[in-house]
Amino acid sequence: MSEAFSVKLQKFLDDFDLQSDTSVPDGVHPRVDTKDKVTTEEIPAEVIARNVEFLTQHGFNNSDALWLSSKAFHSHICNVLLSSCGDEDEVGSMVENFESEEKFIQSSTLNRLAINELVSFCQTFFKDIVHAHSSMELVGQIPSYSVLSVRNRRRKMEDRFCIVSNFRLLQIPEKQSLLNSAISLFAIFDGHGGPECALYVSKHLAYNLCNSANFPSNLRESTLEAYERTERNLLAKCHRENIKSGTTCLACVVDNESIHISWLGDSMVAMLDRFGEMKLLNHKHSPSNMDEWRLIKDNGGAIIEVQGESRVNGWINVTRSFGDYHLKPPLLSLPQYVRFGRCSSQLLLVMASDGFWDGMDIFKCRELVISFYAERRDKREDLADYLLNYSITEGGSSDNVTLIIVYLLEREELADSLQSICMYVAAFNNFCSIVIA
Repeated sequence: MSEAFSVKLQKFLDDFDLQSDTSVPDGVHPRVDTKDKVTTEEIPAEVIARNVEFLTQHGFNNSDALWLSSKAFHSHICNVLLSSCGDEDEVGSMVENFESEEKFIQSSTLNRLAINELVSFCQTFFKDIVHAHSSMELVGQIPSYSVLSVRNRRRKMEDRFCIVSNFRLLQIPEKQSLLNSAISLFAIFDGHGGPECALYVSKHLAYNLCNSANFPSNLRESTLEAYERTERNLLAKCHRENIKSGTTCLACVVDNESIHISWLGDSMVAMLDRFGEMKLLNHKHSPSNMDEWRLIKDNGGAIIEVQGESRVNGWINVTRSFGDYHLKPPLLSLPQYVRFGRCSSQLLLVMASDGFWDGMDIFKCRELVISFYAERRDKREDLADYLLNYSITEGGSSDNVTLIIVYLLEREELADSLQSICMYVAAFNNFCSIVIA
């Protein structure tokens, strides 16, 4: 594994053939909105997220990209930023005050600095990085997963997702000694009115969660703190830059003992067990839900029918979200949170934005998962491909779709369990046909 990482890292550096005192050409940087500005509080999550995107574009898997980006930031890039901020001339070119106590860095400037210093760090400390990767310890069993995100027939892609397979990969120094077991995050953000808020939350929610004072000892409180901090900073950005979009959120934190689910909006997650039962673990935050309807009314809002659909103040068909600053209040940003204990009968989670569920109900989803393993376990097709293809081609979904399958058992063990279910169902159906005959 470390040898493959070493080869990948060397190829990454060979692609640029840079000396440590040169910079990455502008053409290879990910594009960013030139109007976008980043507060000093937001810098760590922004730098890590941008470098993860850059590394995955150059062939690194998500876990290695997250590990390397985090290591580069905490070991090198943060020191470069601190030394830059000690230089008044540099501050003048990087940071603007906007007549407030908050300082801002131009997004394009931060983007160039982050990637240039990432490459410089990899060049300078190549052997140390490879050695650290080979000796990396990720305690506990990390769930495997599949993820797909497609624009479908919509004009724009507004969905985003975030996966942290193990929070130790973020390498926040004061948290490393506390992470004695594997904790993973899988999250989907379904944007509306534009992708800006979905993109922002996909970068910041995981870092804010890990950076909470209650993490990892109290995941409920740290989740609520992460949502509150992310929403506060996002709304400030929306007001500052006149961003009127918003996003739903569905986040699943999985550790050795529990599954922690938090959400805003209408993305949903279902669980399949070894008895063949599949059930939804959350519900939609929509105006058609009477509890949500009352919350909107109590918050000074109105539910208005628009073309046969209930909408908050006639605008939006969810009652809770990140962003949407022009609708707050009455729109809510307090997430719901539920916890389920882990047990050996749990097989997998199906997490998806509402675009997936538009073309799929829970009963059909169960049927397709079981039939996939009965008929296709030895084929190269992935379960996520199989389900998404049905939702779009057979179910008629036209919306953006993001789908994450989280495997709570090893895939071979899971396949064996599901084949046992198939044999039981076949035997039961055969028995029923004999009795009826």
